Formats: sequence, structure tokens, C-alpha cells
Amino acid sequence: EKIDYTHIYNEEIVVNRKEIKTPDGRSLWHFANLYFQPRNPMLYLVIHKKPVSEIAVVSVRPEILDRLDIYITTGNAAHLSSEILPSGEGRKALRQIIKSTRIEYWKPEDGSKRKIMAECLVPDMVPPSLIQTIYVATRTAKANLEATMPYSNLPVISEPNMFFRPRLIRTLTPKLYLAEGDMFFSEAQTITISVNTVGVMGKGLASRTRYQFSDVYVQYEDLCRNRKLKMGRPQVYKRESSLDYALADE
Repeated sequence: EKIDYTHIYNEEIVVNRKEIKTPDGRSLWHFANLYFQPRNPMLYLVIHKKPVSEIAVVSVRPEILDRLDIYITTGNAAHLSSEILPSGEGRKALRQIIKSTRIEYWKPEDGSKRKIMAECLVPDMVPPSLIQTIYVATRTAKANLEATMPYSNLPVISEPNMFFRPRLIRTLTPKLYLAEGDMFFSEAQTITISVNTVGVMGKGLASRTRYQFSDVYVQYEDLCRNRKLKMGRPQVYKRESSLDYALADE
């Protein structure tokens, strides 16, 4: 049964991929690309342009990797630093490639943003028989999708974290709620990070902040060096660059 769908790709990005060639001389346009890690910059970009309730991630059986006509990439296939490996070489490098995609966050500077988007390139199309699971962001989306394909045996799983959404939201008061998830991917305007006053972001949220937002760490070090950071007195820092720019696909 055919289900109507909407293309979610960024047209500018897709045009750039046309110029990238695989070792046999074919354009990336001739391949269906599968990501080893769906929770990546591409999905982050999509959910900020489309209603998350209308987005689904399709999981494919690992047998696709047994095919001899596929290519495996060491990162975003359109990036000049990524290698496009024939199936045999790709499978040998697969353990390291997958390890590079098993991360919770990324940034452009250290290459993690490119590596988390490692791909399996399948010529022409992925056989429907290899689809094993469909993931959505909410229970409502799950119910709607199941109603759309009543005769399908494919499991539909609600997995909010995959879509950068809290795993749990509990209302405490009309103006206060408790959310369980990754606050660095939240839509909150302001994020509060607890730190010491000696210039060391060594553990917990502070350590994550130091890695992911180096400009925040520089500001923090400067405050400590000049003895401007005082116990019980929060300092407000407004970042010049958008978080979306750092996290979304380009």
C-alpha cells in the first residue's frame, strides 16, 4: 500500500550532492542514503522546518550491509573530508564508523558533526522488504501512522529522544513543568549552568558546556580571571552565533 509523503530534504544541500561522485563515477543522486545514526544534524534541521508530529524515521534491516553494490562513508558523503568506501572496505571500517556516530551531541570544529552523518549508499532504492521499524516522536503520531496503514505488521515506536524531544514532561503548576531530556537541545531561551569560581569546567553540565560551546567557556574563564564571578550572583551571557547553526545540517 502506498503512503503519500513529502520530501524533507534541503534543496541546496541536495544540489551540492549531485556533484559528488562515488568511486565508480556515479553521482550521489543515484543512491538512496541511509544514516547509521538518525539523531543527527539532518533530522535536527528537519524538525525545525516541519511539524515534528508529521516526521517518521524508517529503520532498515542490517542485512543491507551484506550487499556488494553499496558504499559506506566515513561521514557526510557530501563533505570533502569524508571517504566513500566500497562495501568490502566499508565493512572493515564499520566498527569505527559506528562508534563515531554513537554520540549525544556534536560540533563542527572537531569533525564530530560530519562523522555522525556517516552513510550507507544503496543504488537506486531500498527494497521495502528490508524495512523493519518506524519511529515517531509522540504517541499521537504513532496512533495516526498506525491508522494510515491498518494492514501493516511494521512496528511503530514512539521515541521522543530520537527527535530531540523530552522523554517525559510533567506539569507541576500552571507555569512550571518538569522535563526529562537533553536541555542543550531544548527550545528554552535561557539555560542555567552551575560552575565554580576558579575557572575550571570539569564535570557534569559544565564539562558539556565547555566542549559544546567554547565561547561560553572563554567568557567564564575571563570572569574568573578578573574576579567578577561571585557566589550566588548569576552572570548572563548571550551567544553571538545561533545554536541551530552549530547543530543543523548545512
